[in-house]
Amino acid sequence: MRIYLFRCALAIGVLFVINCDLGDLDGPRPPAYTVTQYDPPEPDPEPDPVLDSTNLITNGGFENQLTGWRFDADEPSQTEFTLSSDSYAGQNSLYANIQQLGPHDWYINTIWDPLALEEGVTYQISLWVKSLNETSRIKLAVGMNHDPWSDYSSTFCYTEEIWQQFSFDYTADESVANGSHLSINFDHLGEFFIDEVMVIKHEEVE
Repeated sequence: MRIYLFRCALAIGVLFVINCDLGDLDGPRPPAYTVTQYDPPEPDPEPDPVLDSTNLITNGGFENQLTGWRFDADEPSQTEFTLSSDSYAGQNSLYANIQQLGPHDWYINTIWDPLALEEGVTYQISLWVKSLNETSRIKLAVGMNHDPWSDYSSTFCYTEEIWQQFSFDYTADESVANGSHLSINFDHLGEFFIDEVMVIKHEEVE
């Protein structure tokens, strides 16, 4: 009799434990883990280059008239180069009226030479320009100051009727030891205003 009662009590206890466990399972349970979205930080923008304050084009703003500039316009091209008071900065700009082109795109140029570049140094070459045409273009370049007069580096400047700045970077190699120049090439008809021509050395940041 005692054994029977013990077994009944044991059975009731087991059922009680099982029922309690099942009751816990029926209720809300916290999740096993929490998913948190990770947004990586935005990379820092590349810093602007540190530039020297010295412009190698000492009359890049045309404040000293046309001193230091040379103008090439081989026949049969027809051009007019003069000063203008329509400037981006200062009192003067260069006015170029390209009336007739030659058979090659290099027939009409404005040139600053010599240009003293150092091997291994990076330079920023830039200018401000606008045209009286709705859209046109010129080419800004640094190149050889001797035959075959090839460009080291250049960029096309697509002009509008507002002042715009165009620039590019150039790291000089060993070829600059033989002499360099800066040129502005005109291969489209139209009227152009050019100002603040600059060649500035990147400073080394330690």
